[in-house]
Amino acid sequence: MNLNIGDKVKHCSLGNGKIVEIYGQFKIVKRKETILSEFYYGVVFDARPKKTYSIPITDLQKINPQYQLSLF
Repeated sequence: MNLNIGDKVKHCSLGNGKIVEIYGQFKIVKRKETILSEFYYGVVFDARPKKTYSIPITDLQKINPQYQLSLF
């Protein structure tokens, strides 16, 4: 899957989201849960169509402590 910033994505458990940043193999997805809160996810896309693996941003920061979220 060749996904770019701005692409909308769907996930069975995460719901709808939009890629706002790409960091290596991780696509950073921004999804509004409610009017007052926004959630960010790092999503790893597998080679097989429509198969995704999600990891929380906190885990992404553990993988690379220097990774910082930008403000959108």
